[in-house]
Amino acid sequence: MDFPGFRRWGRDMLAMMRCMGLAMAMLLTSTPLFSQTQAFAQTQTVYFDINRFNIEGNTLLKPDEIETALKPYVGKHREYADVQHAIEALRLRYRSGGFSVVWVVAPEQDLDRGVVTLRVIEARVGKVTIQGNRFFDDTNIRSSLPALREGVAPRVGDISANAQLANENPAKQVDIALRPGEKQGEVDANVDVIDVRPLKAFLTFDNTGSPQTGNFRLGAGVQHANLFNRDNVGTFNYVTSPGKWKQISLYSGSYRVPLYSNGDSMDVIIARSDVSAGTTQTVAGPLTFSGKGTVYGLRYNQLLARRAEYSQRIVYGLDYRAYKNNCTLGNFGVAGCGPAAVDITVRPISLTYSGNWARPGRISDFYVALSHNIPGAVNGKESNFNAARPSPNGGNGAPSRYNILRLGASMVNAFDSNWQVRLALSAQYTPDALVFGEQFGIAGETAVRGFLEREIARDTGYFAKLELYSPNLMGKLIPGEGSLRGLLFYDVARAANNPLAGEDRQQTSIASIGAGFRWNIQRNFNLRFDLGRVIDAGGRKKSGDLRGHISIYVGL
Repeated sequence: MDFPGFRRWGRDMLAMMRCMGLAMAMLLTSTPLFSQTQAFAQTQTVYFDINRFNIEGNTLLKPDEIETALKPYVGKHREYADVQHAIEALRLRYRSGGFSVVWVVAPEQDLDRGVVTLRVIEARVGKVTIQGNRFFDDTNIRSSLPALREGVAPRVGDISANAQLANENPAKQVDIALRPGEKQGEVDANVDVIDVRPLKAFLTFDNTGSPQTGNFRLGAGVQHANLFNRDNVGTFNYVTSPGKWKQISLYSGSYRVPLYSNGDSMDVIIARSDVSAGTTQTVAGPLTFSGKGTVYGLRYNQLLARRAEYSQRIVYGLDYRAYKNNCTLGNFGVAGCGPAAVDITVRPISLTYSGNWARPGRISDFYVALSHNIPGAVNGKESNFNAARPSPNGGNGAPSRYNILRLGASMVNAFDSNWQVRLALSAQYTPDALVFGEQFGIAGETAVRGFLEREIARDTGYFAKLELYSPNLMGKLIPGEGSLRGLLFYDVARAANNPLAGEDRQQTSIASIGAGFRWNIQRNFNLRFDLGRVIDAGGRKKSGDLRGHISIYVGL
């Protein structure tokens, strides 16, 4: 399995290193300016007064910022070392403001008047060259890099942030290199672009269904990654079950807007599901169940300043999820279904912090998310939650106001032999009793493999994964380009409920081992297959049971 984060790390870090290394390159090509500071190099100590500093050439910092930086070096009985320290302090102030390509020098001067002149040389962007773009025009590339403009002093941190956000677009990647310009005091920029057609269609297939609704899911979707030539990304997807076309209909759409002016982005998510499990004969009569769900989501993604190999962000979220259930059981009607017939609406707000370390041969990431449900609206009151998960002894049921802490972390390590190891952990904690839709699922393709999707869900729990990936077998077993890696895995999970009055505490541990493979061909084909064997039983599974998980993506 090839992890795209390794490739993106290379592009982002290369751009940053090129930007940070530019100052040294400009320094080496500008020795006449710096040679003037050697006038302060004396063989014996000379003292003089510094009443104030006179700054020439500054247009980037406010006067009070400069005064604060240089104030410690003003006074009586100063020496040449104090001037050098003042130069370094002013350089540091420019760097802390994001202006790494700025030089401060002290020209030859008479120091007996108490005034020390420092000359500031602010590099400006001379020429921006864009190359490699086929489907995104120059206007689009420039719009996605507002911090990189001719005649403007380059702020390396802002340019890096622009590139990071631009590279989140699924159809283009940019790499920026700064170099000394043709004119003194200028830097030129090369923007290398790798892009593909922004409009694409795709098909998906997997077996994340259930015996009641059909084991397989077939989907079709379309995505445009450059709407209005502003990198807006719109995606629509439809999923159904082969052979049960009328019983399963899942629609979803998302829209992303990058906000390059402040380095952030926004996501809008809409989904609707219509599922009918049909009629099942029971000893109490025919059981008929169908459900509809509507989901609206809003995300604001705030990219925080990058720290060398560490990137970070905060995501503010607001969701609305309404579940409407229609259930009848024989002559008992709706009453015979109990909580399964209750309509429920949740409106959680969330705050998520995530971080990513990208180093040669290793990528680590994590997230911490806090969620709080806002009760109210239709089917979102305390009475609705009490009915959805009632207390067996007649006491209070599940609360409508609840809090959830979600955690996740992963680490991928690539060895020189091209073997890879991946560790992953996901967890949820809450002190509250939750309705089913908010509980933590520990079984299925993305959790403990070898089990049906979400066949075990509890209020609090975790699952962990250990995976070993083989070297790339593409070209050895199958001719052509791409990636084909086998894997071995071990999954383990534990979960428990927070019992209401009269409920028994349900604590479950499950585990599985297995093997699989990942086959990728560029961006147009992805096949995942895992075969899990249960070694710690739970839910409907017994030890020794097998279940395969397959997922196919085909880009058109």
